[in-house]
Amino acid sequence: MHSINSYVFKQHSSPQIEAANKLKGKPEDYMVLLRVGSDNHTGFSFWDAGEIYFVIHKSDLAKGDFSNIFCGLEST
Repeated sequence: MHSINSYVFKQHSSPQIEAANKLKGKPEDYMVLLRVGSDNHTGFSFWDAGEIYFVIHKSDLAKGDFSNIFCGLEST
């Protein structure tokens, strides 16, 4: 499943917490910009069945500034 501004299931800290820890700031100031999941129909897979996600600071999104994106990968 692919989605914009969506929830990402993680076994540990949320994507927003990861982004805040790496890029500085508060988790609530970040949002998942894009989530791309593995797709068996196309043969496209992140490891065994994972998904890659991109997180952005809300103020950067409001400005249209995509130069400081956090990217993560979650897989089972």
